[in-house]
Amino acid sequence: MDVWHSLTAWAEDAKDLITIVAGVGGGAFALYKFADEQRWKRKQFAFDYADAIFADPACRLAMNMIDWYAADAIAPPSLSGEDKYTIKWKTGEVATALRSQSNARYSDDEYIIRGAFDAFLNRLERLAEFVRSGTLDRRDFPTSLRYYLERAQQRSDGFAEAFQQYVEHYKFGCTAWLTRELVSKQPRD
Repeated sequence: MDVWHSLTAWAEDAKDLITIVAGVGGGAFALYKFADEQRWKRKQFAFDYADAIFADPACRLAMNMIDWYAADAIAPPSLSGEDKYTIKWKTGEVATALRSQSNARYSDDEYIIRGAFDAFLNRLERLAEFVRSGTLDRRDFPTSLRYYLERAQQRSDGFAEAFQQYVEHYKFGCTAWLTRELVSKQPRD
């Protein structure tokens, strides 16, 4: 009975310590779950934002110009001012439109090309700011968009240089930083 009495006395003395340990453990678990949920929400935000970029006709036009060498497309009315304006492009024409020229006069098609890239780069700039500030992790950057940044840098037909100059000239600094980060480093798991 002496052992039982000793254990009972120890448990009575240790109940405050046990309560504290259980509280700290429960708090740590709750904090872990909260952090995990916040990470999920940030990742979901990045993918929802990527979906919005893909849904924007101007951004989609710029992505097609990054990916394809030539095509015909209906320009978004927000860029052309018309419902059925067809733009035909080849890579060289896109690269020429993106080149920074002082006192340049741009054709209607070049204005549309530049408008599409402005829309795309403005959207990317916001997402890149979130990554650069640490709000979003680089690993959470949607691979569907990463493809276009990588593709823009890897083309060997003059497009990559024109794209890079456009990004630098018009101060899309976070996009330039993110492009360097994503192209030079593979995602960490």
